[in-house]
Amino acid sequence: QIAAAAKTSAPQEETPRAPTQDDIMRLQLEAWTQTAQKFGHDAPLIDDIQPAAFAGPDGAVRKVFKWTDDAEKVNDITSTYKEIAKALSQELMRRFGQGAGSVPASASSSSSESNEEANLPLFEFQDGSVDWIESLLDVEMPCAVVSHLDQELLDVILEQTGLDRLFPQDKRVSASNFYASQSQEFLGAALRLERRPDYCAVFDTTPSSSAAAHQVDMQSISRIGSYKNYDLLSADITFKYFTQLQTQVLRGLFTETKLDEPQTEIQDIKPETKTTTTKTRFWEEGDR
Repeated sequence: QIAAAAKTSAPQEETPRAPTQDDIMRLQLEAWTQTAQKFGHDAPLIDDIQPAAFAGPDGAVRKVFKWTDDAEKVNDITSTYKEIAKALSQELMRRFGQGAGSVPASASSSSSESNEEANLPLFEFQDGSVDWIESLLDVEMPCAVVSHLDQELLDVILEQTGLDRLFPQDKRVSASNFYASQSQEFLGAALRLERRPDYCAVFDTTPSSSAAAHQVDMQSISRIGSYKNYDLLSADITFKYFTQLQTQVLRGLFTETKLDEPQTEIQDIKPETKTTTTKTRFWEEGDR
């Protein structure tokens, strides 16, 4: 829902010599998933991992995943997460041949963990995403941003990415608005845009967001990334790169008549009716 989503690395033909950003994100997802299972919480989605990395372990537990605000519980959860992430990091380094050598395992894992946190970029733009938003605004298609993060954290992200100029305060929906479901958040965005829900389209990357959009009669446009194309069949349009999108395609979603489908000519055909003539013969006195 935020245009400055985590940038996934393009597939490479050769095996990379070091973990990619996608590898690190999936490692963190696995670490948080194992942590959630241990403490009885719902596992996060992969889309939650980038905001979690931005907020840090403590902020992730409190504001991103919203598991608990209890200081003691937060400390237990974050400690467990760091231990699991450390073990997974060691395994990841061994996969890339960086775990062996004269450096002790504990020092290697500690170094790799600190380097991982230091080198992880906060947010990167998907190629063409900003140009796409600007092209929508140029043709007077208003845009709003919907996020499950608190308003304060959302504002910081938009400011650091420069997207605050495209999404002013009155065009933002966050967890601070206390909507009960994602579909209601979408309705809140439509309210801020002063548009009917069936005249709105939701850009996202998950099947659940597509289902939530359809619940309130909105169109769904999903980017292929965290989920494959076959996972996004419920979306009205799927795309991989923003350069593939055109405003005409978006307008085509809302046209009542689809020009590419032939219309069947309906003729008013009435059923044939047979007319029967009834002949009446009267008897005369001479016929008896």
